[in-house]
Amino acid sequence: MAKTVALDQALTGRILRYANSAAGGSQKSVMEVGVAVMRMGPGMVLSIALGDGLNKNGLKGPDGTFTAALVHDVGKLVIGRKLHSMGIVLKSENPEEPWVDESKQLGIDHGELGESVVRS
Repeated sequence: MAKTVALDQALTGRILRYANSAAGGSQKSVMEVGVAVMRMGPGMVLSIALGDGLNKNGLKGPDGTFTAALVHDVGKLVIGRKLHSMGIVLKSENPEEPWVDESKQLGIDHGELGESVVRS
């Protein structure tokens, strides 16, 4: 989850600010995303990822780019959290390429899952 958060600089900033705030129960300053995610827990990280984006921009965007990016990342967070809790690791069919075909292995990809989560 920390690797996914780190891909988005704005989200990384929000996560670190929250982890270091009184609301986040901070007694010692956190400078690393992984430590912040561990401190906050995946549920809180997911709430911030969803809540901040939706509160600031709504589900509308002039061209839908923001919404597509938000939904795309929500799917990654949900898949990562669920597979990790089940002890499942997706493997690439080609060891020379890290790309994993989620649709083939799970029956859904993270974009489709993110859309489903947001719609529900």
